Amino acid sequence: MYSSVLSQLLLLQSSLYLVSAAPAPLEPRQTPVAPASGFRGGPDLLGYSPGEVLTTENTHVAGFKLEPGQQQDANIGSYVDLTKNPKPQPIRGSKGGTDPGPYSGIYEPANSDKYAPPGTDHGSTINAEWPMGLSHAKLGLKGAGWSKQQNIEVMPAAKAMAGVMMRLEANGYRELHWHVAAEWALMLNGTARIQVRTKLPKCQLW
Repeated sequence: MYSSVLSQLLLLQSSLYLVSAAPAPLEPRQTPVAPASGFRGGPDLLGYSPGEVLTTENTHVAGFKLEPGQQQDANIGSYVDLTKNPKPQPIRGSKGGTDPGPYSGIYEPANSDKYAPPGTDHGSTINAEWPMGLSHAKLGLKGAGWSKQQNIEVMPAAKAMAGVMMRLEANGYRELHWHVAAEWALMLNGTARIQVRTKLPKCQLW
């Protein structure tokens, strides 16, 4: 008798679960409307239509010139100087195409091997350059100075290297710390006093 009662309870529990799991009926305003084409959704979800005008802008690039080395075979990898070209183009031999802009006027000429790379570049060529002018500055408290750094957060290739530019005002200080790799610094102006605690065996000065 116990097993019979248990089986009835289990059957009742499963039926309640099926009732509670059944989807609620859609409200009239939620009823999907199928257009004649069979597409479910509003007309704003439809894709490209031949009747739509995508753009009327003329993107033809005229009046540009190729610098020495750009007309050679791309695999030669000649140096290309774009610093004086008002309309630089990402072209190397038979590779590439025109770029109607807009141009930053800074990064394309300064990085010609990225903007118009040699044909020997394949796959994802890492970027091992980062201008400190784009790095976020950390401002020290009470006018102590500032620091800007570049690391893996802004330059994925910096897995084993990082750079910091820093200014400490008079009597400003920065806490002593260490890194996994060796560290060196170039002081352009001023003097510094360094104190080391002997209880930090991993701390090394270079």
